[in-house]
Amino acid sequence: MKKRHYMYLLTLTVAFIFALGDVSAIFAQESSDDEFTLEEITVTAQKRAENQQKVAIAMETISGDTIKELGKTDIDQILSTVSSAIINKAADGMRVTLRGMSNDNGVFFGRQVSTPTVAVNMDGAYTNRNSAGDNLYDVERVEVLYGPQSTMYSSASPGGVVNVITANPKLDQFDGSVTLEAGSYSLKHGEVSLNVPVVSKFAFRVAANYTKRDGYLTNGAEDEDSKAARVKALFQATDKLSFTLIAEISKQGGQGFGTNGVKLFDFQDGHWYNSDGTLDGKVTNPWTAATGQGETVAMPQPSNDGLNKKYSGRMDWDMGFGTLAIVPSYTPRDNDSTSTGTITQGMGPDAVSYATYTTSTGTGFEKSIEARMTSSSDFTLFKWIFGVNWYKMHDQKDDNTYLALDNSLNSFRTGFQNQTSKAVFGNITYPITDSFRATGGLRYTKEQTFSSMFESGRDTEPDVVNMDYDSPDYKLGVEYDLAENSMLYSDFSTSYRTQGNGAAANGKPFPAEKLKAFTLGSKNRFFGNRMQVNASAYYYKYNNYMAVTGIGSITDNYAGEYDSGHDYTGVDPDNLTPIARDLVSDTGNGVLDYIDNNGNDQFDWGTDTLLDGIAYASAGGGPSPPGSSGASQDPNGKTQGNLKVYGLDISTTTLVTQNLKVDVSVSYLKKYFTSLIFTIQEITQGVWNMPAIDYSGMDATFSPHWTVNAGFTYTIPLWNGGTLSPTFDTRYQTSYKMYFLDQILGTDRSIATGELIPLITDVSVSGVQEAYHLSNFSTVYASPSGKWTITGYVKNLENYAVKRSVFSNGPNGLSELTIGPPRTYGGILSVRF
Repeated sequence: MKKRHYMYLLTLTVAFIFALGDVSAIFAQESSDDEFTLEEITVTAQKRAENQQKVAIAMETISGDTIKELGKTDIDQILSTVSSAIINKAADGMRVTLRGMSNDNGVFFGRQVSTPTVAVNMDGAYTNRNSAGDNLYDVERVEVLYGPQSTMYSSASPGGVVNVITANPKLDQFDGSVTLEAGSYSLKHGEVSLNVPVVSKFAFRVAANYTKRDGYLTNGAEDEDSKAARVKALFQATDKLSFTLIAEISKQGGQGFGTNGVKLFDFQDGHWYNSDGTLDGKVTNPWTAATGQGETVAMPQPSNDGLNKKYSGRMDWDMGFGTLAIVPSYTPRDNDSTSTGTITQGMGPDAVSYATYTTSTGTGFEKSIEARMTSSSDFTLFKWIFGVNWYKMHDQKDDNTYLALDNSLNSFRTGFQNQTSKAVFGNITYPITDSFRATGGLRYTKEQTFSSMFESGRDTEPDVVNMDYDSPDYKLGVEYDLAENSMLYSDFSTSYRTQGNGAAANGKPFPAEKLKAFTLGSKNRFFGNRMQVNASAYYYKYNNYMAVTGIGSITDNYAGEYDSGHDYTGVDPDNLTPIARDLVSDTGNGVLDYIDNNGNDQFDWGTDTLLDGIAYASAGGGPSPPGSSGASQDPNGKTQGNLKVYGLDISTTTLVTQNLKVDVSVSYLKKYFTSLIFTIQEITQGVWNMPAIDYSGMDATFSPHWTVNAGFTYTIPLWNGGTLSPTFDTRYQTSYKMYFLDQILGTDRSIATGELIPLITDVSVSGVQEAYHLSNFSTVYASPSGKWTITGYVKNLENYAVKRSVFSNGPNGLSELTIGPPRTYGGILSVRF
């Protein structure tokens, strides 16, 4: 795409937005009839309570009533009507993509190897875990902010921020609610909340949630068995000083989503794929779980048992000129899981497969504290916010993989990750005139990440990666009021994201991803406040993008004798000092075949001699040679590239009549690599003569060109004073890639001949989500008093299997998919008192 095409798009967008502003100015004075109007939405996107239409940020808001009435309990369902949002389901949770800003990297010991592209904040507290979007309840609203918000938030999340705000205690009323839901797949869901004012200055709110559901997949996976509870206590010490304390606990059971997905297929009405990439039979049920190869033996049932606790709070002190807010948070966690899989040696008639199961034990915590000062509404000279933030994370995990045939230990892995971040940030908006304002913001961040991993049969000492990052970010913007209900805004902002938190042999830090973002937007209400039209155009330049999905990248590092295990020196995760640990005996894994030229009992690039094998540039594990493609390759063996992203979002809400509300949103998106070279380097000459693959100019992941959402709600007044409100919504989306390469490349070795064999799996179709549409229908009956409602719903009327991610489960290139839920139906009773 040539540069002039960007200018054409931006010119048309500017003209469109100014036209919207002119229309708004004309119609703003048209009618004073407020018989029925759109409600005003109050948000805290800029850390103060404001009308959403007066906030110069491209954003969407989903109300708590909508979430509760339609039985939405996770970020996937809640963001289903946000046209620029896609949820990528990965082994570490639900990854949010906004405007194509996706997180494609692999998972290291149960969590992503980078900070989130889009952060999901709970009650103002940041987390770098994607599980934050699960098991949501007693939610007051969800705010979706597009693009970098670094100068006002504790996290430098280039893709945007999703704020989940749960209901707060109220001092002046006793109330509560009970929600009961039953549905297909034996769904049983209950939610309860209770607000209790104890004395004039003290109140607390208790909320609890329970969900149990059978799995969507044929093997019972993708089920849910969760319990959670939260207590919020509010102490209003004076009119200007308040304290809020939050304690919550959640327990996860069942199989959940682990390392096993569904069988690879091209289209829902197409064909399955064999492990070698050839077409198999006709797809009958796309929710058919992928079956492991090898012996059919009794193995432990897959499980995912997690216990998370969270203690957080907030102090607000109104000092007159501004409000001081202090937000501490502490989240300890424990997780035990069992997953099944296979290991395969050889290929074709030589192939031998072994069924395996892995038991995992993990612990960890997150700690953070943010202090910020925000200008009060009485401070009219200008609006400002200044803050500091400190964050620390630790995760530790041990994996034991057993051969299912005789329950013998096959391999052992242990590892941990630390991350520490410190930041100072500020943002000022100054009114140049009554209708024209300018904004400037600055942020400075220092981060350190440390990873350590040891795997039996491969390592004689842990692989350690120690990285330090520091980065300034800034924002410059303007906003202009065309009329009372019409605003234009524009800003230029930067952001960054750390990378490479996973450990790999010879590991070195990746340079941070860097984003430069330009946004031009308009917010309008006209026709007597009955129609809202918000639009924004954006242009992003993204450098050092980590173009890795973690699938199928195989290095032939196991071409040697079998190792019986040895002692090694570990690293204390608290003070990073060496400690001695004993290695569980290894009886199954091969080890790297090399000549130890310097006699240090470990493989060193440039010193030791590999006897066989190849290295593939995207291989996430094992030794990899120094990069030969400049900035596009790193000694970790992963590939980085540069991106350009541009697009246009338009969302409208219209009260056509007092009873009919129509929501329509349209998004156009283009995201492509300006430079990405994928290099394959030989270790043994003449084994694999494949040139570098140049993906420059090609579309990147999770970037459909067009997305259209439409929703219709018609409220029917009933004879008894109640209402019946049927709602229909549908989503159309053009095709997009889930994996940036068209092929999964790897190697294997013939057991009979020892020959190195290339493995090539074509995922140019199976790794793509085709164009699709998906619709939902619900009907809500509200009692005359409004105290209770009954909802009936059918989700995914088409019973369409939306692909969410593609990944590898085995060294032979065998790939699997994760997909969205099938058609479901149910009923919800919600009572307020």
